[in-house]
Amino acid sequence: MSGQARRRKMPEDRRQEIVSLAGELIAEHGLNSLTFRRVALAVGVAPGLVSHYFPSAEQLAAEAFEFATLNEVRGLFGDINGQPDPLARIRALLARVLSDQRQSMALLILDAYRCSRNQPLLREALIRALGAWEAELAEIIRPGVASGVFATVDPLKSAIHILALVDSYASQVATHLTSRLEIIREMVVSGTERELGLAPGSLQSSASG
Repeated sequence: MSGQARRRKMPEDRRQEIVSLAGELIAEHGLNSLTFRRVALAVGVAPGLVSHYFPSAEQLAAEAFEFATLNEVRGLFGDINGQPDPLARIRALLARVLSDQRQSMALLILDAYRCSRNQPLLREALIRALGAWEAELAEIIRPGVASGVFATVDPLKSAIHILALVDSYASQVATHLTSRLEIIREMVVSGTERELGLAPGSLQSSASG
């Protein structure tokens, strides 16, 4: 009965299911782990059905990556925007992106940087994902500037600078060296303080993972 229910799914629902499960697979195992056979096994269909919706593994990887990262952006900033003020939102953001619980996503983004060199569809998906991150962060910074809490003349530029610092943390996650990660966390936090014109130590509680 469950197999019949799967076969009766509408094409768009089936396609979305494939993308969603592929996103879970690459978040856990990396982009190079993605194959039609592996995704088909997760979905419970024949590999030929996956290739029916996606002409190439590159297209599936790009869509799965974008789905996974944009889901994270929506969930992350949805939670953070519930904080009472811009400073609290920045603290909450750093606490989340520097958390040990986010390391699989940090590795996935690092993986995308590496693989996108030879995969134009993935590169375009990565650019869109980064743009979404930057836009959301800039929207947190702007009211902080308006209220005088943050001192920066260009919220979007500051968002790009801060996310570049976060990416530097992602590049170190693969080493699995706790002592190194603590140093990089402190660098991200102190760099964010400088970027936003905050007094040293204003965000230091965010550095613990």
